[in-house]
This record gives sequence, C-alpha cells and structure tokens, in this order.
Amino acid sequence: MKQMLAVAVLSLASTMPLIHEPAGGYAVSVKIRPESVANNPYELLARERTTYVCTVDVTELATKTVMTGPKVVLQAGEKQMRTKEINGYAITYIVSVSGNAEQATWDVVMKRGVSVVTRQHSEAMLRVPAAR
Repeated sequence: MKQMLAVAVLSLASTMPLIHEPAGGYAVSVKIRPESVANNPYELLARERTTYVCTVDVTELATKTVMTGPKVVLQAGEKQMRTKEINGYAITYIVSVSGNAEQATWDVVMKRGVSVVTRQHSEAMLRVPAAR
C-alpha cells in the first residue's frame, strides 16, 4: 500500500510544473535619456546629443520584486542588444535610436529557459521632427 501511494505521489509530482509564474504578471519600465560627456546642464536643449543611456526594469507585480535589466549606451543611428541573467530569467533588451535622434525603438523579452514570460515592443519620439 505504501509503495502504491509513493508511486501515485511521484507520478502526480512528475506531471506538475516545478516553477510557477506569478499570477500578478510583470511590468516593464524603459528609460532612455541623453548623456553628456561634458555634463552640460543644458543638454536637453542641445540639437545634437552625443550618447543615449537606455535602461530597463522588470517588476514582478505580485511581490513587487524589481529586476534591473541590461544598460545600453548608444549614439544616434545605432542599434544594440544586451542580455542579462537574473534569478533564472534572461532579460534581452534591443534598443535603437534613429539617425536624426528623433525616435527610439525598443524590444524587451524576458524568458525563463526557452519560455517567454513577458515581451514589450515600443517606440517613442525623443524630440519634435525637424521641419521638412
């Protein structure tokens, strides 16, 4: 009888996933800001920006745990991809800034193993387009 119960419990346990994703989901926060080499306090007013610092945070809503993803530094016209492993998750961040520095686009994909946990694709205007 004990053997039968042990086999039943092991059979049931083998069919259950070992890792459960939280029911609350995730929130993705992306920040893209200009960075000045000379620490110019008027950088936001300048027409040309040398580099942009792009960061991503993923918050597990159920526990309020924040996972800080990879940081990307790039210039106008560039596209970069970074991946960071945190607590069994892989956060991949792909970001690009248009050549005229008017628009930024990003993709954030968080995976556990091969399973996608959350994904976000967005774009934003960094400044008003120049008159054409």
